[in-house]
Amino acid sequence: VKSSSKDLVQTLWVAKDSEPIQMFTDTLIKLFVDAESDSHKVTRYKLMELLHILKNTVGGELFLEMLNQAQKRDRIPLKKFMRKHYSKPLKIEDYAHLTGRSIASFHRDFKRVYKVSPKSWLIEQRLEKAKKLIQKDLQTTITQIAFSSGYENIPHFIKAFQKRYGISPKQYQMQERDLLDIKS
Repeated sequence: VKSSSKDLVQTLWVAKDSEPIQMFTDTLIKLFVDAESDSHKVTRYKLMELLHILKNTVGGELFLEMLNQAQKRDRIPLKKFMRKHYSKPLKIEDYAHLTGRSIASFHRDFKRVYKVSPKSWLIEQRLEKAKKLIQKDLQTTITQIAFSSGYENIPHFIKAFQKRYGISPKQYQMQERDLLDIKS
């Protein structure tokens, strides 16, 4: 029985538990339970591995068809989406796809809405969030601040923060601690 694309997207697909899925799950748990600060860097690759495993399970063709249908999305309003997701460590291409646009139309629409490039806007928003996070919790590590702000590369975050505010994030954090001590 053929179903429409809307029916297909709403269909629930459940993969049978198999040895490859169990092995994947075991390694994923080990990776994140015994997590060091760099374990987040492999997340994208682990997701790709999972997609490969699911594609090769019984019913994998249906899974791929569902993914293809889900990929054909309507355009999502930029402002609402970007305000909600700017601190996710995504690439411009990812934002374009998630908002239902080609990369070129994403750049064009973004510039029309925000009057700056997506890259400039993301840097500004992420650095502002980092600054607020430092002010909010002076005990949080700079690494945690960077990750929460959408940065995966800590040296890049430190360099961008220093360029924007004229002081490193650690120095800013120490400065804020000193101000708090003076007020106390």
